[in-house]
Formats: sequence, structure tokens, C-alpha cells
Amino acid sequence: MNLEKRTISELPYVLIPKSNLKILIDTGSTKSYCNPTIAENFFQNKIRKEPFIVKTAHGSSRGNFTTLVPCEKLHVAKEKVIEEKNKDREDLPAIPPEVYVKTVQKQSKTKPKYNKEIIKTVDHELKTAQIIPRHHNTKEKIHLSNIRRPKKFSESVINAWDDTLDRSEVLTKKFGLNITREDLLTLRESNWLNDKIINFYMELIDQRSRQNHKLPTTFSFNTFLYVSLKAGG
Repeated sequence: MNLEKRTISELPYVLIPKSNLKILIDTGSTKSYCNPTIAENFFQNKIRKEPFIVKTAHGSSRGNFTTLVPCEKLHVAKEKVIEEKNKDREDLPAIPPEVYVKTVQKQSKTKPKYNKEIIKTVDHELKTAQIIPRHHNTKEKIHLSNIRRPKKFSESVINAWDDTLDRSEVLTKKFGLNITREDLLTLRESNWLNDKIINFYMELIDQRSRQNHKLPTTFSFNTFLYVSLKAGG
């Protein structure tokens, strides 16, 4: 379908002036000409003044045909659709040049994931953006709702590994365990893991298994009980 913007004067036909138009009346015995009575047409007057989108469809079962669609109506309809789609969305904050974006692969071979991408252009009307993808298989167009802000605790994660800070500071509490900086630092190379770190990770594995039924069922227990459990059958 071809779309082009024209006024009625640019269309491939000519409007015949009323003064030059005659009607032939043939009664069989006599022939005469008279001026026709032409009523004013509001639509014709309107299309002489306003630009229209000329939509020409070829290869139809009824032949080629042309439809005139007012540009103003198209714009109003477009605005209405955009407003309806964005009705339940929050107002967008200022978009930084680098954002974490949920990217989509062109060939859908991998699951969507959040990557740090560079924003090229932003269309606030359509709420979309063009990114400069780091991978050739990533689609360049994304929706602004797929932008995720950097995690707030990123700075605290970096500080958690700082061995110059208070080692007794409690970094997280879960499963009835208080994990301190001293506990976390045992995860570094050439260190022995303490019991709290081992129990904490086992509880995380067990929790993930219960929440996701697609994963294998797991049972966690303290490694110090392994010998006695094995001996007891």
C-alpha cells in the first residue's frame, strides 16, 4: 500500500467548472442541452483546503481504488491510541545516557536479560528508545518501560568486601542468621568457610528449589552431621 500526502488539486483528475458542464437530453425525436443543478458538497469543499493522505491499494479483487483520509483525523487517532496505551504507566524520569536495559535477541535464542547499553535517541511520545547494542544479535529498539535503574545497594556491596571497615558489622539477616563482614570475607581465596556462610548458602539453595518447581528437589543439612547420618543409615 502506497501512502503519500497530497491536496485535492494534486490528484490525477480535473474538476470541470459548473459553467462548462452541459447535460444532453435525448427523447428520441429531439435533442437538447441544459445546465445541471449541482448541490454544494461539504466534503468537496473541505478536501480542497485540507491536506489528505492518499492511500492507493493495487491488485484488489475489485481493481485499484483510492481512499482519502484527513491528516488531522489520523493525528487525533494516533494521539488517542498512544494515550490509551500509556494510561496506566508512570511519568518517565530523565533518561541517562547509559542505562540497564532488558534486551531482546533478534533470533530469540537466549532469554531477555538486563545489560548496560548506551541510549542513542529517545522518543518520549512513543516511549521508545534506540540503543547502541553491544551484541549484533540484540534489537536496537527498546521500550522505556524495559529500562531498569542501577541497584541502590551496589555501593554497599563494594563496601561489604572492604576489610578496612568494621568486621563485626552485620551486612544481612536471613534464615535466623546474622552475616557479618568477617563471615563474608571468608569467601576469599585461601580462607576457611565458617558455619554461618555454609548454612546461609544451603538455605538459599533450598529456598530456590521450593520456589521454582522446575528445579530438582533439594534437602540441606549441616556438613558436620554428614558422618553421623551416614553411620546411622
